[in-house]
Amino acid sequence: MGRPSKLMPSVLARIEELVAAGEHRIAIARDIGIDPQTLANWEHWGAVNSAGLYGAAHEALARIERRSTRTHKTCIDCGEPFKLRTWNADRYARCPACLGARRAKDRLCDVCGQSFKAPPSSNRIRCQTCIDAGRGRCAVCGGVTPVAPGVQGTTICPSCRAGETDPRRLRLGYVQLWCRGVRAFGGTRHAKRCQRVRIMSIARARTRLSTLDETTATYICDCCHGLDSLKKGANFRLRAARGAGLVEPGEDLGEGAPGSWKEVQELVVRQAEGSGRWRPGDESKFRRSKAPRVTPEAAWRRVAGFWRARGGVAVIVRLCRGCGQLLMVARTDASRALSPLAFHRPCYEAACRSPEGRRWWSDRLRQLRRGTPKAEVDRRIGAVVPAPRLQHRDPDETTLTRDFGWAVRHLLGGEPQAEIAATDHYARPPVTRAIGRVLRLLPPPDRVDRRFRKYVLALRAAEHARSLRAHLATAKPP
Repeated sequence: MGRPSKLMPSVLARIEELVAAGEHRIAIARDIGIDPQTLANWEHWGAVNSAGLYGAAHEALARIERRSTRTHKTCIDCGEPFKLRTWNADRYARCPACLGARRAKDRLCDVCGQSFKAPPSSNRIRCQTCIDAGRGRCAVCGGVTPVAPGVQGTTICPSCRAGETDPRRLRLGYVQLWCRGVRAFGGTRHAKRCQRVRIMSIARARTRLSTLDETTATYICDCCHGLDSLKKGANFRLRAARGAGLVEPGEDLGEGAPGSWKEVQELVVRQAEGSGRWRPGDESKFRRSKAPRVTPEAAWRRVAGFWRARGGVAVIVRLCRGCGQLLMVARTDASRALSPLAFHRPCYEAACRSPEGRRWWSDRLRQLRRGTPKAEVDRRIGAVVPAPRLQHRDPDETTLTRDFGWAVRHLLGGEPQAEIAATDHYARPPVTRAIGRVLRLLPPPDRVDRRFRKYVLALRAAEHARSLRAHLATAKPP
């Protein structure tokens, strides 16, 4: 049988025969030569429009018994029933809560001394009650002190932080570390914002500080790391400055490399002056008058200019297969995605929770676990979760992207529709209809990706302002 593009009476008769024979949906789609997604769309259209061939196909496919992918078990610890996948029924005998509690380890809170559960990989030392209440224990004197709620790490009370801390007074498991600075040009130097002294637990220091030396209780802070990078790049800076003519061959900056921090600073200053950038130590730049504030209207006119230029905005506009409204996707995300980006995030989660989406995930995971290549799995059951809504004549993404650009140029950039039509070689009525379609298909702001939410809010505000102006212009004076 050839590959049908729409449901025909002969195809419907074949579907009814296969349903009577007890075949499942994937086997039926394979037999009649269509994609399982197409068969799901036919069934959905039949559910929406009960009359005609699609309604009969929906009634026939509804007689297929749904295979259960979940089973119920009773937890052996708490005795409560819980659900799990059928293929995992023999592996688990405890509910997720009891299983997590069984894997967690008992610990004593460092502040109140109460027992609490924590994963083996966690470094928590306080219970959730003390964390929420903002109570901690000082690592020096051992007294309870207020801290910011929810903050983890080493706690030091204000009195111990203000005075000099004696390393011999530290609690067990804590250590006082000193920054050893950078050794260069025959001496040791610290950055101006060097942390100097730091108190932390020895376990945390071993995992967080790559420059820790436990024998001398020293490390290198982040600020001194920058100074070390400046020292290592001094030779490259000198070669670049000589190549650019900023340093003469016989000048007293060393034959091979700079010999002091002063010469390194001189190299940095000369390179900054030679490139026309800000000179280090020059504060006149901060005393200048501030740049004029850009109004939202001017900012949107600039964005509309990007949409006017071909390829100026790397955005693709599609229709969400879940809600049927506009879906904005960055071209880079669309090219990197393993499957087509065809849903808003909330719509995708709703589609995955639907019965069709659960069956799609179940069939997909089963075939992937059997070793079937992903391309073959995509060909059999589709690369995208079945959509609860799909139209026959949805506009393509090229047309929607063009229409969305017209709406931005007209409503946000202030460009007249006649000028848009003349620039893009169209008549004015198609531009008007396209802008109206974009406004009708705008999704709610909370459904849109955070990067493109500003477009939806600005277009809705511009349309409201335009309708208000039109109403005031046509209203009769009292």
